[in-house]
Amino acid sequence: MIVFLTGTNSFIGEAILREFVGRGDKVRALVEPGTDLSHLSDVKFEKVEGSLSTFDQMRLGAGGAHAIVHAEPAATTWYPDYESARVANVIGTKNLISVARGLGIKRIVVVGGIAASVKLPSHWANSVSDALTAAFSNNWDGPVSDMEIVAVHPGVMVGPRDRGPSAFGRLLIEALRGEGGWLPAGGIPLVDVRDAARNIAFATNHGVPGSDYNFIAEYLKLGELFQICARIRGEKPARPLQLPGIVARELACVSEFAARASKTPPRVSKEMAALISKGSRSLPDGVSERRTLRLEPYRPAEESLADAFAWWAEAGLLPRESASY
Repeated sequence: MIVFLTGTNSFIGEAILREFVGRGDKVRALVEPGTDLSHLSDVKFEKVEGSLSTFDQMRLGAGGAHAIVHAEPAATTWYPDYESARVANVIGTKNLISVARGLGIKRIVVVGGIAASVKLPSHWANSVSDALTAAFSNNWDGPVSDMEIVAVHPGVMVGPRDRGPSAFGRLLIEALRGEGGWLPAGGIPLVDVRDAARNIAFATNHGVPGSDYNFIAEYLKLGELFQICARIRGEKPARPLQLPGIVARELACVSEFAARASKTPPRVSKEMAALISKGSRSLPDGVSERRTLRLEPYRPAEESLADAFAWWAEAGLLPRESASY
């Protein structure tokens, strides 16, 4: 199978690339010109330089593809305003679907995230939700009822190769370093990034058109999460200050105001504060997806976290002697 992939140079994008290549599929990856891909030197794929606004390059990459995996919406999850998020995700997705229609490609898998799935209050989640609503409503450039569009929403991802690191990865590293800071009281719907990529590849072949799938391994309260981290590292559990949800969300609003001024992501975004404080009963658990898609078992959180710590130690983000190998 030939797959055209966007969002390649992201945490989930790299995992998807490695998953498809590992299965023996051919991948053409859309990447911005000048992007450093040295960390992918061990992966055999075809690079197509361009963006979601360069139609000729998208046609070049997608031509002859059996499916498109659109991971770009999951590559960046914080925007200072809705307009920038709309251009990236709504317009970008529209452009990609238009290219696919012109080439006769029916199968498109859009990778979002759990925040978009439950419509949490953020520019990113709103833009992804709007993009999917429009795509599923077939209201771009005429009817597309013959297209097979599937949405997939991984939970909060952990695992190796979190180069950014991701928003939650930064918070976790900070807590494990004992650098203080607050977190909302609550928990996290976790999934190993490799399992998320495996399930995205599976949904590319077997997902039902028009469906939304949530890929969640397990929900962990923050106290449980830090207990697992302590067992892996052989240290006392990290105990960051946990604030009530309403307080945390207000502080996150202040953080985002400062972030817009500095044009840097906030330490805790409104979306992250809302997600952590939401509670397991208000979040998808991924059980129906396991049953309907007959998904393989997920890795336990302890394995995913241990692999993340080992990778971060190699990258110098955590003390090497504290990581489990």
